[in-house]
Amino acid sequence: MNPKKKNQHFVPKFYLRNFSYLNNEKQIGLYNTKNHLYFKNAPLKSQASKDFFYGTDGIIEDSLSEIEGHLAIVIKKIIDYDSPELSQDDLYSLLLFIVLTDFRNPNHIHGISEMMIKMRQRLFEEGPDTDNMDELLPIPSHEECVRLALNNCLEIVKGIQDLKYKILVNLTDIPFVTSDCPVVKYNQYLEWKRWKPSKTGYGSIGLQIFLPLSHNKVILLYDLNSYEVGNPNYITHRLKKTEDIDELNLLQLINCIETIYFDEKVSEQYIKEMHEWAKEFNKANIPYSNLGYLVDNESDFDKKPERKNLLINGTTDCETNLKISGLRLTPAIKYRKLNDSAAQPRPGSLIYKSIKNSR
Repeated sequence: MNPKKKNQHFVPKFYLRNFSYLNNEKQIGLYNTKNHLYFKNAPLKSQASKDFFYGTDGIIEDSLSEIEGHLAIVIKKIIDYDSPELSQDDLYSLLLFIVLTDFRNPNHIHGISEMMIKMRQRLFEEGPDTDNMDELLPIPSHEECVRLALNNCLEIVKGIQDLKYKILVNLTDIPFVTSDCPVVKYNQYLEWKRWKPSKTGYGSIGLQIFLPLSHNKVILLYDLNSYEVGNPNYITHRLKKTEDIDELNLLQLINCIETIYFDEKVSEQYIKEMHEWAKEFNKANIPYSNLGYLVDNESDFDKKPERKNLLINGTTDCETNLKISGLRLTPAIKYRKLNDSAAQPRPGSLIYKSIKNSR
């Protein structure tokens, strides 16, 4: 055990420094949504971290720190330049940063364990005489969940390289905020279609990913066939309405574990008003497990089995009826028909294709 590596961050420190108090990189404003506590300049080094989150040997922590060194350069490039030109390597690093930040988050790690527990409960309800449940469906330890999550990152990055990116630039006096779970997956298209199953799988049609990078920039990844964002000739889209900033900040409050982070320009009144607004919506990232029916495509659904025979696992989506100026559905996508599958795959994504080919 290395006590020097006890405090392990699940949101990188270099990332949080972009929201630091007076840009001093040592303090940061925060609001705890569970205790309703506001701090204007809390110590940054102790935020979004847990003791030995990646284990006691420090191996994963060291590996992540080495990767972050390169990723930090790309993020700084996006923040510092008005219209940064990103190379293919830069884009790959950006995707890796987003997926790593998502998959190493406690919400994601906890979700893996919770879904295994719920699966066991469902199976036990259907067949309580199961004798070897621990062998059939063992519950992984925290460290096993961490390794399982991180092992999937590179495959996900390969599968989302079809997504387009746009830098949303904040021109208002209201700054962007971030959180202890900053990667927000959204899907305005499937929300508009009133699609009930999970909408935000990495291979889903209509996927959007929002990640604040600083008080005045948010990176948006999106399905090019589903959305138009600002002027297609520019990689930036400038937001001049405070309502747009509020909409994006609201996502962080719904997506967070319990803490919102911001710089000195965010007042206590503003963040508490945003928190009250967020209470109108369901929290994202809550694991669930439901039973459904598995039928042949050629079968009439009226002839479904007498008992539900499909276990459906997932987490709740972030849904707010999001509206951002200049972000709209493409005319063609409005007329696209959804299929009968529980997943709605994005044609350009390699995620569902690789799953299908592996069968």
